[in-house]
Amino acid sequence: MGGSHSTQQQPGRPVEERHKSAMVQVDRATVQIERLKQSEERYRQVAAEALAEAHTNRKESEQLRETQTLLFGTIGVLGVGTLVAAGLAVAARRSQGAALEAAAKQLTEARRRTAIDVESANKFGVGKFAKDVLDVADNLSRAAECVPVEARASEAQPALKALYEGVVMTDAVLLKTFEKHGLVRMEPLGEKFDPNFHDAMFEAPDATREAGTVMHVATPGYMLHERCLRAAGVGVVSKKNTG
Repeated sequence: MGGSHSTQQQPGRPVEERHKSAMVQVDRATVQIERLKQSEERYRQVAAEALAEAHTNRKESEQLRETQTLLFGTIGVLGVGTLVAAGLAVAARRSQGAALEAAAKQLTEARRRTAIDVESANKFGVGKFAKDVLDVADNLSRAAECVPVEARASEAQPALKALYEGVVMTDAVLLKTFEKHGLVRMEPLGEKFDPNFHDAMFEAPDATREAGTVMHVATPGYMLHERCLRAAGVGVVSKKNTG
């Protein structure tokens, strides 16, 4: 009986062992599942962090691109601005140089004109006064010519001789004073008639002279430096009548 009892209990041991083994496997599976869950959670965190980092990197990349674009644009603007500023500076220098050159030319021209005006004033400033004084010289010449030729050196009329000599000396001193100031008398007797310096008062035939020649000087002319102050009043030989 005892042997049969032990024989009946032996088949139950493998069941318990199998149960224990199954429980162990279940526990192991549970642990594995927990580990997998933890790993999955960790993977999810890592993925989320990676995604967040990628998103951050993307934003930083976009910001970097924007910064680069802005920087390049700024550099471009600065470069263009620098070029424009340089161009404006060069243009300003050229304009200033041209303005200075024009001002220098104007100043030189003004100085030249001023010098000409001063020289003209020095030369011809006495022109009006000298022209008025010419009447005095004309009257002195007429007074001297009124004295007869034979009486000019005659001792019979010493007073008339002295008067004549005084008039001639006064006329000579006056002419020297004129010449000192550039005023020169013209007596173009025998010269070719020149309308720039001669005033034809009459024409007359003269077989001994060429036509157009000054045959008589009624009033002498005067030159003030290179300018004709008064034309000489002259008589001119007329053209011969070929008819």
